Amino acid sequence: LYRLAYAYFEFQKPRESIPLLQKLLDIYQSHTDEDWRRRNRKTLVKAQFLLAKSYYRKRRYDEALALIQKLLNQDTKHFVALEFKFYALGKILAALNREEEALRYLKQALDPQHPQPYVLDQTGRVYHQLGDYPEALQQYSRALKIRKLPFIFANRAETYLAIDKIGLAVRDLHQALKRDRKGKHKIYLRLGQINLNGGKLIEAFHYFQSAIRYKQKVYGADYAEAHYALVFYHLQNDQQDLARREMQTALEITPNLEWDTSLREVLGMQPVDENYSESYF
Repeated sequence: LYRLAYAYFEFQKPRESIPLLQKLLDIYQSHTDEDWRRRNRKTLVKAQFLLAKSYYRKRRYDEALALIQKLLNQDTKHFVALEFKFYALGKILAALNREEEALRYLKQALDPQHPQPYVLDQTGRVYHQLGDYPEALQQYSRALKIRKLPFIFANRAETYLAIDKIGLAVRDLHQALKRDRKGKHKIYLRLGQINLNGGKLIEAFHYFQSAIRYKQKVYGADYAEAHYALVFYHLQNDQQDLARREMQTALEITPNLEWDTSLREVLGMQPVDENYSESYF
């Protein structure tokens, strides 16, 4: 069960991981053989940690936080290294908009002798949330000097966009695209959004199509967010029918997709639930 859940998680499918891990925990808790429980304690801890990460991926932050806090108290043998627990806690607290607490735990996760680039990257993201863009850029630069990982380039691009340095953002996204093997579809989507906002419609269409093709090829799944982005492309080309078709496709893939309420009148459609985003780009 643990290995199957881990495989789903690595394949970007935390929704499938969660019930498997919950079943694993039920099996462990209901088992009466203390020797068996002792032998499988490490798997239990690893499963709890993976479940917390799966909750985080599904934005179930309160449940993720409770699990990590439980592990900090109970995993006295550190089957999961303390730095990983502090790092996970920092990410969760940042998602809950508790940035100052997040920074404290990320500082504890950071090895001063051998700084981990992923910790520096997350620290940069927290400073970005706080609006301290110079400090965020400094953290990303430190991380990239250690290792040029694609997600660091992608996150730095968001900070460049926040301070209106579009060229630097695009450059970083292309650097990320060269190095990424799992998330190219997200980078293609972001490049498409930037080009669409800049009025470069042909380039935007190319990137949105590339995002869809990549996700279908690698994950065997369609990409709702890219179809949603194509809605705005078609609207700028006065192609309401095609925009409506892309919106319907996006909602078929992800029925609870967050979408701009102003599109209802433009497309002549009704929302499928109450959870919408007031703005997409």
